[in-house]
Amino acid sequence: MAWFDSIGGNVFYTTRKESNRFELYQADPSGNDRLVWNTPVARVQVLNDQLLCLFDEDAEYGAVVLNGSGEPLLKVADPISRVFTSNEGILLQSARDASVKFIPFHKR
Repeated sequence: MAWFDSIGGNVFYTTRKESNRFELYQADPSGNDRLVWNTPVARVQVLNDQLLCLFDEDAEYGAVVLNGSGEPLLKVADPISRVFTSNEGILLQSARDASVKFIPFHKR
């Protein structure tokens, strides 16, 4: 296990697949842990009860935001070079053209 955290009672963790790539799983008390995303992730962090997954430049997506059940809420196609986070949302910089996008968190 390389990383783990919990959201809403669900535990997520990564295992090393390659040098800087990790598989993201959701732990299950029965031992049948679920692979959450088929593409290995480069980084994962918990923000506002959501998972922010970042991928290498050669992946299908640059970033994906998942809810506390591991279901996708947002997919960003461009590879991401920089990420800044706050309680208000996520600021992403594209590795392709250096453009910056702000993605606000939805109020509950």
